[in-house]
Amino acid sequence: MMTTFTKFCYLSLLLIMLHDTVYASTCEIDTFDEKWNKRENEILNIFYLLNITDGSNYSEKFNVIFDVCEGNKLATLCNFIWKKQSNQMSVTNWRKDKDTLCSAKHLSFSRHVVTFDIHIVQLFRRPLTLLKLSITDSKESLEVLRLVALEVSYPPEVTSLTVNSHELGSDYVISEGEKVTVICSFNKGYPPSHFHLVDKLGQELQITRNEETISHSFSVECEDEWPIIGCEGEGSEVNRSVSFLVRCPPQFLDMYPKITRHSSHEDWTFNIKAYTTTIEKCLLTTGSSGKMSSKEVNCTLHGDPPHLVLTVRLEKEGQAERKHWTLTLRHEKGYSSKISGSDTVDSKSGFLKLVFS
Repeated sequence: MMTTFTKFCYLSLLLIMLHDTVYASTCEIDTFDEKWNKRENEILNIFYLLNITDGSNYSEKFNVIFDVCEGNKLATLCNFIWKKQSNQMSVTNWRKDKDTLCSAKHLSFSRHVVTFDIHIVQLFRRPLTLLKLSITDSKESLEVLRLVALEVSYPPEVTSLTVNSHELGSDYVISEGEKVTVICSFNKGYPPSHFHLVDKLGQELQITRNEETISHSFSVECEDEWPIIGCEGEGSEVNRSVSFLVRCPPQFLDMYPKITRHSSHEDWTFNIKAYTTTIEKCLLTTGSSGKMSSKEVNCTLHGDPPHLVLTVRLEKEGQAERKHWTLTLRHEKGYSSKISGSDTVDSKSGFLKLVFS
């Protein structure tokens, strides 16, 4: 435990036996000596200095008890038992998870006073609401020495993001016109945080809000801007977002390609919007009026949907046959929008001059 958590809070409490007595046997307590607010998983080192005077109720035997409330349940974590006859203190740690470590040692001896240094290392966790230190004498009479109320603060976080009850990755494919409901579940943390759904520009969306969920419903057409929706909380250490891809034919985003010419061919590159990089074919329809023919040409799509780059490779051979042409793509949702143009052969280079329409 000591190597996992690096932030420590050191508090020293001097326990004076004449402290005003407060009795508590349950977790339903309204009055405390102190109230601490600590972050979850913070480690607290607590040192208790205990003086036992000869002739007091505790000089022959005492049992110091360290209890905590987890929610509304009182649990004993450590016992420190002293017996004068053996002149020894035994320490029992009842927890096996090492969230609590207890130890003790003699600091000094005198004729009339025995002093003990009690050390408790406690990990602050969300269920903890109370620390309680008490002592019993040989007759089992109990006196509460200290009561500390706890507020364990912890950061908010998004716990899930679903679409139509399906858990999401970074992308989610939907059909055109399909009604979609995004639901964000979250832990508000303490102090509680406010959560909202936002678009790709960070603008808040209209939502339906419940105690630990918010939701937003919408539908998308092929020609719409395909949304990215995020769920965010103020101060949240874990946020989520999803990019929606729509099952639509590929759409050309450029009217004019970037052309790279080589000795035997030229490459046309276009920006394309599509939900997948898989295409069945690229068709180039060429010819003059009344004599049009179509053929497949070599093409590839690469990038991350929906913003892809299409590369079409056209061999130099056969360019002279092109007058007017139309380029279309086909995949499982049908043919793309078309891009058309006309060209003539440059007499010097042998390549076409392109005029796009």
